Amino acid sequence: KNMDPAVRRRCFPYMWLRDAGIRMYALLRERSSLPAFEEVRRLRPRFEKKRAFVQGRRKAAPDEIARWFAFRPVSYEV
Repeated sequence: KNMDPAVRRRCFPYMWLRDAGIRMYALLRERSSLPAFEEVRRLRPRFEKKRAFVQGRRKAAPDEIARWFAFRPVSYEV
């Protein structure tokens, strides 16, 4: 809910691979988790509404948030 579109595009391939791996694991090894995927689908409109609320109230600039999702450890002076 904190990512803006630019950060989402940058992280998309990695997020997609991780999510695909989770789904494959659930299908092959942990079938008791499969009903959770339906619940996620059902609750998606609620999540999107909450995301819009959070985005409307954010105080950090998109470029500042993008630094939080760096692919290497970096420290910044506060």
